[in-house]
Amino acid sequence: MLLFLKKTLLIFAKYMNDSGISFWSFVALLFAAEFILLLWMAKIIY
Repeated sequence: MLLFLKKTLLIFAKYMNDSGISFWSFVALLFAAEFILLLWMAKIIY
């Protein structure tokens, strides 16, 4: 699952580079996605 997620993110990063979106906005998006994922997992557990 995590490996699949990383692979998807790498493809997404390449796509974003091609479309000219900056690296830092991608990093910010990544942190936001990770935070949402953590909240979602906490919701499932509790």
